[in-house]
Amino acid sequence: MLTHVGLDGYRDLALAARDGLLRLAAGVSAMDGLLVLGEPDSTLLAMAGSPEVDVFVVADELRARGFYAQVQLSLADVPPNLHFSAHAISPSTVDALLSALGDSVDATRARGPAVPADLAAVDLSTMNEQGFNRAARVRRPRLHGRDQRDPRPPARPGPRTGPPLFLSVLLTP
Repeated sequence: MLTHVGLDGYRDLALAARDGLLRLAAGVSAMDGLLVLGEPDSTLLAMAGSPEVDVFVVADELRARGFYAQVQLSLADVPPNLHFSAHAISPSTVDALLSALGDSVDATRARGPAVPADLAAVDLSTMNEQGFNRAARVRRPRLHGRDQRDPRPPARPGPRTGPPLFLSVLLTP
């Protein structure tokens, strides 16, 4: 890449990506129901939702609006969150992404958390093989008529932490 665009060109691309990410972080910080995790120091932004804004539902709503957010399960004291990566073209899409994100948060808040009844009461510390098999069969309904040809699986609701084998089966379509 350096050979093609040169050092100045590469620096311009990096600065554009960083500018886009900082604008996205500022927009997310201003939204009720979302929280930027940490202080972004590169081109990755992580955001979590408030108790009434389930980030798994936000990810599905964003996908229905043409944007992709990488879903992250909770780990230790880090809550479930969404990751966004910025690149040189990001500044041209930040406004549209923030608009879609705001609409997605509003839709998520209106729908409420998406935890199927079968999973709401799952206690992973006491789960036996029968309970594991039942929980692994739970499938989440598709969003309001989402295109059945979309090959990407929806983000799965339910337990955000647990034994790795349980989570890998539960979260694999």
